Amino acid sequence: MVDRKCTGEKRRTLCMKVPAGRVKAIIEGDREASWKRGQLRNRDSNNFTIADSERSAVPPEGLFTDLRLVSILRQSWKIWTANLIPILFVTAVVWLTLNLIGNSISHFFLSESTEPSMAAPSSFRKFIPQFLIIGKTAIGLFALGAVYCVSENSWNGGTKATLGQMFSYGYKNWGRLILTRLAFLLLLLDAFFVLLFPGLFLFNFQQSQLALVTSILLTSFVTIFLWARHLFSDVAAVVAQCGGFSALRRSREVTKGHFWRVVGFQGLIFLTFLFIAILLVIPFNLPFFETFLP
Repeated sequence: MVDRKCTGEKRRTLCMKVPAGRVKAIIEGDREASWKRGQLRNRDSNNFTIADSERSAVPPEGLFTDLRLVSILRQSWKIWTANLIPILFVTAVVWLTLNLIGNSISHFFLSESTEPSMAAPSSFRKFIPQFLIIGKTAIGLFALGAVYCVSENSWNGGTKATLGQMFSYGYKNWGRLILTRLAFLLLLLDAFFVLLFPGLFLFNFQQSQLALVTSILLTSFVTIFLWARHLFSDVAAVVAQCGGFSALRRSREVTKGHFWRVVGFQGLIFLTFLFIAILLVIPFNLPFFETFLP
């Protein structure tokens, strides 16, 4: 069933109460109505100006809402291919710029050839890699927010996004995504403090290996649980326009009753990409394997 208290975009994406198993989350009439509302909204919006003859990026008949993995992948493929050029451009601009800046900073401060007068203090040099990782993550959320907004707009019957709209989306949602990531980080730190530190304390002062192993296992299970329950917090921050702990709460609402489905889907996707990566790496390393042949 659908929570009737939620309307529009929020009801479509985050207010679904879907029972376990294969079900239809949205009936055909609701999808057609939402598509028409999306067309009218986009026509009147300052961000979208479309002609009456212009079609939406992904028409409603091309979308489906059951929770099978194949259906989810097919639906994602339709939405992403409809906006492939702006998504690739924004992602390339953000990540290429980040890598160029990161490599330049690393070479300037960490290279052995740097003049002593220009080299960073040794106490600061060891933290430069961590600063670069934090900076790449924070700025990378800019592209993530843009991609989420464009995908959600296509799902609601909007037109193909322009590059200007993509950058505008990223800027508007950047702060919410950063707050959401910080909130999740605080949640993980709380879990580590409660579960892991007692085991480390007992191991250091009483040499209790059982306590250490138990703490590590509990921390690992809790980390996986928190990751699965808050996997859609970034999406919630963009679609529901809420950040921080509110986005975490919305993600928990969406994933309630679907924990193993989320873990299974993510595990299958990870193994698929790992298999593809191995197939791509092996041909380039054949000369290395020849050294082990008799």
